Amino acid sequence: MKTCKRCNRTLSCSAFYIDKKMKGGYVSFCKECTNARKTKHRNENIEQVRAYDRNRPNKVERAKKRAKALKKHRLTKEGRLQAKAHWTVGNAIRAGRLIRPDKCACGRGFRIEGHHPDYSKPLEVEWLCAVCHKKTR
Repeated sequence: MKTCKRCNRTLSCSAFYIDKKMKGGYVSFCKECTNARKTKHRNENIEQVRAYDRNRPNKVERAKKRAKALKKHRLTKEGRLQAKAHWTVGNAIRAGRLIRPDKCACGRGFRIEGHHPDYSKPLEVEWLCAVCHKKTR
């Protein structure tokens, strides 16, 4: 049992977020008070929060984490096949052996991507918009 420093209610430890840096291993405020404080802060500073959210994917730590995960994935057999297929399609487009269409089958013409139903056949590509491509994954 732990007492929230904001609402002074005594609750079970599951009502508090875990934080190993804190003395007891939990945050001093219950989840309900923490979420209310975060919501209030977001509503009062919406423009700054949106600017921060837009820039989050570009943070150095996140980029390093993504690169590490991608490197680990490319060490697997499936990852090597995917990478090889991706590079083969890119080289074929530059050489003029493959032509990327302007539109997807659904009619969208935004961000056309190559989808490989079978990575062992890298030049057999279905051209899909980003939305349709995401649905096939």
